[in-house]
Amino acid sequence: MSNVFFSRAISMVHARAFSFYDDAISVELPSPNTDKDSDRPPPDPSVPLFKLRQLQSGWYQTLFQGDPDDPLPHGTAFIWQKCLEMREWAESLPTDLPAAVRERFELDLHYSYVYCIAPSARVPQLTAHGRKLIFEHAIMYIDKVYEMAKASRDSAFSTYHDALRAFFMGSQFVAVLRDAADAVLSNTPTTASLYVQGQGKIPPPPLPSRSGRGGVDNLDRSFQCLERVKLTLQVY
Repeated sequence: MSNVFFSRAISMVHARAFSFYDDAISVELPSPNTDKDSDRPPPDPSVPLFKLRQLQSGWYQTLFQGDPDDPLPHGTAFIWQKCLEMREWAESLPTDLPAAVRERFELDLHYSYVYCIAPSARVPQLTAHGRKLIFEHAIMYIDKVYEMAKASRDSAFSTYHDALRAFFMGSQFVAVLRDAADAVLSNTPTTASLYVQGQGKIPPPPLPSRSGRGGVDNLDRSFQCLERVKLTLQVY
C-alpha cells in the first residue's frame, strides 16, 4: 500500500499517469509506536501521513486517471466531499505533533485543496467559489513555502518536487486571476451550493482564515504572492 499511495503522490506532482491501483495491494496501516517508559504513546506522524495519501489517491485517481471523455456526474459535489474529508483529516491530527511536522502537513493540505479543486478533464468547470478557494489556499501555501525557503532551515529536505509544487501553485494562482480577476480580487462573498448526497449534506469548503491579514487589499496580496513565487523558485 505504501508504494501505491506514495507513488501516486509523486504522480500528482509530475501530472503523469499511474499504472496500478489501490486494490492491487491491501495491508494494515502502521501501528503507532509505544514508549516503554510512558503510558502515552508518542505522536506518530506516519499514520496521518498514510491517511492523507489515501485521500489524495482516491480523488486523484477519479479526477485525473478516469476516462476524460466521461464527465463526472455531480462533479462539484464530489470535490466538495473530498475537501470535507481532507478538512476532517486536518482536524483529527494529534495536537502534540512536532511543529515542523504540522507545518509540512499544512503545506500538503493547501496543495491538495488547490489540486483537487482545479479544473480537470472530468470536472472542467470551476465555480466562482472554487476560484476564491484556489486564490486563498495558493497564497497561504506560497507564504509558508517562501518563509521556509528564505530561512533555508529545511534545505536538506527540499527536492525537485518542492520546486514543481511551488510552480504548480503559482500557475494555478495566475490561472484564476486570468479567468476572473475582478471577481477573485473583490471582497464580495461568493455563493456556493449545499449538496445533498444520500442522507447527508455536503457543505462547500470554507475559505481559510486570514489571521492577521484581514485588512490587506487582495490586489496587494496578489502582487506579493507573485513576487514570492519568483523568489521561492530562485532559491530552489
